[in-house]
Amino acid sequence: MIRNLTLSDASFTNKDDGEYSSVGGFVGNIEATTSVTLENCHLRTSHLDGGHYAGGLYGYGAAYSKEDDGPVATKITIKNCSVEKSTIESEGSKGGIAGHADGDKDTTVVVSDCRVEDNHIYCTKKNVMDKAGSLFGTVHVGKVTVSNAAISGNDVKSDGVPNGKVYGRHLPKETGKFILEGEEVKPATEVIQ
Repeated sequence: MIRNLTLSDASFTNKDDGEYSSVGGFVGNIEATTSVTLENCHLRTSHLDGGHYAGGLYGYGAAYSKEDDGPVATKITIKNCSVEKSTIESEGSKGGIAGHADGDKDTTVVVSDCRVEDNHIYCTKKNVMDKAGSLFGTVHVGKVTVSNAAISGNDVKSDGVPNGKVYGRHLPKETGKFILEGEEVKPATEVIQ
């Protein structure tokens, strides 16, 4: 658990853009752990650069579902946190909360009472139009729930093209579910910030 921590004017850089490299304001990679909680954590006027996944709070989150030596279900809880006036950029998925929210079917992400405001969130990879969102770069195959979120003033772009959605891409396959303010978000749904 990370609680009651504010980072201001911080700089995070990960020049490894390999498939699973990640950078986050508080945690880079959350994987195969039963529970991670960020409560009352705030990132302000900071810069995150690089990695394949980049997020204001965490870069990449996933459980571990291999049957032969697992599984390990993972719950990520984000409560009363904020990302404000920061720049988040990379070649892969990036968002104000997380770059890649839920990379495995046994991942649960619960975000409540958070603010993402006045940030610059950029996917710098050429010809990629769907990997930057104000909250998440990618929402995938786990279960993601967001409630009481304040989202405003974010400049979100993939390869220079503006994206007004809270996610860059939503790839739920058979197991994924994304609930935003009590409503299920379907992959083709436009959710404007």
